[in-house]
Amino acid sequence: MNSIITYEVDEKGNQISHDAWLTQQVNVAFDRMENGLAVFVSNEEANALQFKKTAPTYEHCLSFIHKLKLSKPIY
Repeated sequence: MNSIITYEVDEKGNQISHDAWLTQQVNVAFDRMENGLAVFVSNEEANALQFKKTAPTYEHCLSFIHKLKLSKPIY
């Protein structure tokens, strides 16, 4: 990347600024909300979903550590 500003590519392959891309994403989100297509979840629900996704990985790491008989994880 040649500059600090991040550029995205639109559907036609033209570069657009990050701000323009972000504006498009926000507009799409509001359109979905206005059309009843958005699904909102509470913070608790989001945390539970995230835990459900990461728990198997965490458990796998713990079992690996146990197999190596390490007292604590190595980072």
